[in-house]
Amino acid sequence: MLRSKRQAIFLFFVLLTFIISHPTITWSADLDYLSVNSDVIVFGKTLETQCQWAETSLNILTHTTFQVDRCVKGHIKSGDTVTIETYGGTINGMKQKVASAPTFQGGNYALVFLTSGSNGRYHVVQDKEGMIPFANKNGKPLKQKGKGLSNMIQDVNLALGR
Repeated sequence: MLRSKRQAIFLFFVLLTFIISHPTITWSADLDYLSVNSDVIVFGKTLETQCQWAETSLNILTHTTFQVDRCVKGHIKSGDTVTIETYGGTINGMKQKVASAPTFQGGNYALVFLTSGSNGRYHVVQDKEGMIPFANKNGKPLKQKGKGLSNMIQDVNLALGR
């Protein structure tokens, strides 16, 4: 019994140390913040994703080819594609997951809030907060949180003072 009590105490302190050393801060960006702090806001569809090692670290980067259906802010034309760079991905079975990073999957629609990055790539504002996914049914986007795309874009335009 003494041994199991010691094990329980040891396990408790191991878990406590883990919890203390790995804090999680959750922050929910609102539509106003996302809209104002974006260089580009686009609605479209993920065409493909490609993963590669970062040049300056041991991180995996995912480059997403995203086809624009509608540009809400910025100067991107409908039908154009943009490359969105996010942290995390899988290379040769080695997986790196970043909890705050958005995940793009081929064929899925989203409204994304982007900032311009290097090499013509874009980055999502506030990580996954800046990607609002729309469910995909038979190749067409559905409502998100009870709102259709036009309602969501009206909200963005209001935030931008339009």
